[in-house]
Amino acid sequence: MGCIANFFDIFWDVIFQMAKAAIVVTTTDTAMNKIASNLFSFMSHPILKADVNFVSTYAKMVLSPNLLWDQTTDPNVGEPGFLTFHRLVRFFLNLQQLEDLKAKLAHKT
Repeated sequence: MGCIANFFDIFWDVIFQMAKAAIVVTTTDTAMNKIASNLFSFMSHPILKADVNFVSTYAKMVLSPNLLWDQTTDPNVGEPGFLTFHRLVRFFLNLQQLEDLKAKLAHKT
């Protein structure tokens, strides 16, 4: 979900214009027009753009760095991918980051 939010965050204006164009060049009984109309309606709400931006930023700043370990190689084991004994450590580190963020937001720093 973070990847698609990031994609939409980067290309929001282009996708919005493409949806508008697809509505104009297709008839209302086509699947393309229905999809474009729904997408255009969704993208017309500024609060939803803010939500997409939030999810994209959260994914880039928190989720991706904390899940990168799942795709890397453990230098002691030599095998890439998920290692069960890493899971609790990564969970603890992620929880600490979220608690630090919560404290910063509470103090508005």
